[in-house]
Amino acid sequence: MLRHYSQELLDLLLDVDKLLATDEHFLLGVWLENAKNMSTSDQERRLYEYNARNQITLWGPDGNVCAVAVMLTLKFFVWKIWKYYHIGPAVNEMSGN
Repeated sequence: MLRHYSQELLDLLLDVDKLLATDEHFLLGVWLENAKNMSTSDQERRLYEYNARNQITLWGPDGNVCAVAVMLTLKFFVWKIWKYYHIGPAVNEMSGN
């Protein structure tokens, strides 16, 4: 039963990822370009892109909480973590491993 509902959640995460990809406000490229377009020099452009990337990957006062913004990475982060920790153990438990 756990495996069934875990698989349903994985499918739902992929559907949400597809849905978010239809709106330019949830696309990484647009996010980075908007940040870079606010710059007034090449050095500032690189800094703004660096900060925009960090904003979606490093959280916490010192960047000590590594995470990825859900709006950009459901498919590549949340989905894989859920599959590894919830589907994997359920399969191992059922098979006696």
